[in-house]
Amino acid sequence: MILMTNTERKVLNNIIGIREDSALNRLKHNPEYLKLCEQQEKTESIVKEMLHSFSEEDLNFLYRYYDGETEKQCFELNAVYLQGMRDSAKILAMLGILDKEISL
Repeated sequence: MILMTNTERKVLNNIIGIREDSALNRLKHNPEYLKLCEQQEKTESIVKEMLHSFSEEDLNFLYRYYDGETEKQCFELNAVYLQGMRDSAKILAMLGILDKEISL
C-alpha cells in the first residue's frame, strides 16, 4: 500500500473540487433538481416570515443548528465521494487496469 504525500493529497483535493464543480454544473440541466430549487424559492419568503416570530436568541439557536447540520452533511458527502474513489480504484485494480493499491 502506498501512502499519499501532502502534495499528492492537495492535488487529489483539487481534482475532487473540479469534479464536484462539473457535477454541480450538470445539475443545472436536471429537471428534478430545478423543480426542487423552484419549490425552495417559493417557500423561502414564507419561512422568513415565520422566523420573524422568534426571539433573537431562538433565531441564533436555529441558525447554529442548521449551520451545524449543513457542515455535517458536507463532511458526510465528502466521505461518500472519497469512498467511491477508493472503491473505483479497487475495482480497477481487481480488473488489472490499476496495478498498485493507493491509500487515499
